Amino acid sequence: MNIEIDNITKSYGNRIILNDISLKLEQGTCTGIMGSNGCGKTTLLSIIAGVMKCKGMRVTNGITIGLVPQTNPLIEGLSVYDNMLLWSNDKRIIERTLQEYDFSDIRKRKVKKLSGGMKRRLSVTCAMMGEPDLLIMDEPTSALDMEYKNLIHKSMSEYVKRGGILLIATHSTEEAAICDHLYRLQDGYLREITIEDCNR
Repeated sequence: MNIEIDNITKSYGNRIILNDISLKLEQGTCTGIMGSNGCGKTTLLSIIAGVMKCKGMRVTNGITIGLVPQTNPLIEGLSVYDNMLLWSNDKRIIERTLQEYDFSDIRKRKVKKLSGGMKRRLSVTCAMMGEPDLLIMDEPTSALDMEYKNLIHKSMSEYVKRGGILLIATHSTEEAAICDHLYRLQDGYLREITIEDCNR
């Protein structure tokens, strides 16, 4: 399954944020979007995820989408375990995930009592646990220490190897390095780049 995104245009007032952007996302690949703060990366991902409207967009129907937004999507009054239940009702998967991502000891703790890094790790974990066709992640490892960054990066690579379609916005050259296709968003236009271009 490949996903084609056609002719995305988005403006705020007189300022064009996204200018006629088209993108093809291929099964079993990771696509990265880089760019400066405020360039429109989050807007682009929100449109592709279907949480923001725009002109001229077509996405293949019938696909499942997992989203890791920049803001915390978790329900603060629920426990770690109960937040996971919102993404999967398979208790075997939840138990395995609790162990793999080091949540077993805090499974009953309410999200509002977690640190920012724990919340980030949990939101990434929940989105990946559902095994969506398309996984969209906006700066997925921000606020994480190196140990958990490495764990999430490993999980991202394994998801892609299983045939998932991964789309990320990132400032990290480490995450850019795992991408099969890399783009820079600048002045409303999307341009394909190489890993060597990241530091230019």
